Amino acid sequence: MDLDQVFLLLSQKGIDNVNLDMFDLEKKKEIYEKYAYMFNDHNGVDATYIVVKSYAKAKNLTKAKERLLNEMDLGAKDKKYKYCYFCALLLNNNEMASFFEQFIAECLDKDVDYNNFYFELKKEIELI
Repeated sequence: MDLDQVFLLLSQKGIDNVNLDMFDLEKKKEIYEKYAYMFNDHNGVDATYIVVKSYAKAKNLTKAKERLLNEMDLGAKDKKYKYCYFCALLLNNNEMASFFEQFIAECLDKDVDYNNFYFELKKEIELI
């Protein structure tokens, strides 16, 4: 099967809405890792959601954590401390989360709702 068609389907329907159970584990891992790679050059919540979710589905916790660390650094530079807080929680870094929590009330993204981002990725990461 042409992977471009699978990637198109993932992009159109969303990573949460495409069933890849017809593939064996190695093929699914390949698909998810290549799909994540397609978004590696994009930053922000939406791209990070896709990248981390894809790596988690590929059982590649190292790459998922790498992306979250990178986003936390970029978010801190952009003063998006609430985003950094949730990235830190996903990394199980409670000390860093506590640090960022101090700044949430006055940060640029204080009114952004990251609950879906956090809970969906947390659920996926816990399955690894």
